[in-house]
Amino acid sequence: MECLSFHDVGGSESGKKAAVFYHAFCLGLFVALQCRGYNVRSNREAGLGRFDVRAEPKLRGALPGIVMELKVARENNDPDTLAQTALDQIIEKQYWVGFRMM
Repeated sequence: MECLSFHDVGGSESGKKAAVFYHAFCLGLFVALQCRGYNVRSNREAGLGRFDVRAEPKLRGALPGIVMELKVARENNDPDTLAQTALDQIIEKQYWVGFRMM
């Protein structure tokens, strides 16, 4: 609400372009973790699918691993339901497979 605008991604006509824009935005935020002990990866295969963003600890057991699955919210979507859908996908597809900490 403070820095990004609906119009940055083309407004209501943006379709898939909006998801790509926000994915790149989130990835840009996570890249800062690379100097804090993480390897950051995007759109890589893991487990039974492909995660959106994953931050893997460089040292085994030193930091928690982070997996993000992003969802596009439409006007009639419930944010809690979308968050649960993303979490269910992470678990079902086993996106944590391959973490050095495991």
